[in-house]
Amino acid sequence: MKTALLAALTALWLRPASAAPLDMDSFAAQAAGAGFALPSGGFPAIIAPRLPPPARVAFEPQAVALAGLLDRHWTGVDWFDDSSGRTYAAGTLDYSGTPWLVVSPPGLKPMMIKVERGMSARWTCGGRNYEMYLDVSIFRARLNNLFVIRDADGGRTLWRSRIIDLFRRTEAAGEAVTLFGAPYRLFVSRLPSAGGSTVFPSQAVGICLVYDGADAPDGSFESYRFLLSDLESGYRRVQLHGGQPASVSVSPDGSSLLIAP
Repeated sequence: MKTALLAALTALWLRPASAAPLDMDSFAAQAAGAGFALPSGGFPAIIAPRLPPPARVAFEPQAVALAGLLDRHWTGVDWFDDSSGRTYAAGTLDYSGTPWLVVSPPGLKPMMIKVERGMSARWTCGGRNYEMYLDVSIFRARLNNLFVIRDADGGRTLWRSRIIDLFRRTEAAGEAVTLFGAPYRLFVSRLPSAGGSTVFPSQAVGICLVYDGADAPDGSFESYRFLLSDLESGYRRVQLHGGQPASVSVSPDGSSLLIAP
């Protein structure tokens, strides 16, 4: 019996491509004659096996140390020196993502000035008067307008920077971290006090991750922002660059930022 069925199967596999279609009735008769009974409904349809879904790439939880990062970028980006000492300038973002200019004169509290048309500030340090303003021109793109600090008494320009240049340097001053295979810059800083466009820092602390990949749009900062107080009370779910889901929190002692899938 097996010999007859094997002969029929061999004929099926060895048929040349140009041969006439296989006579299934004849094949069924040969199989029945060999003692094999086919299903009453005929030959069943061939169903491709169902493959399991592709497995997600597993990422291990990460801990990033926060020590030494508070307001670090405020004094690590740009500055000028004069008879009063060294005055630092940097950019920063508040919790809503609004950009601010941070000016830190020697011996004085840092000032936070919202980046907007008409922004300005004045202060006195070392017996000298200073002023900051935004130099705007209709012939420049918005981010090419200039921050200017000058001697308010003599009118001499002491420092200037394009908006985009200062924020690019600020981004580069963040702590470099790699999360789920993607590059970010990490910032920890006090947030502006409420109630004005030129204010001092508050006691509230923000944590910001800025995507630092080569495909980030020029002049755009893809940022993910958190309140430290929120992360201390529990984790926060977020979708990072490319839609990567993550849980973000801080360690119980506040020393590390914890990121997990």
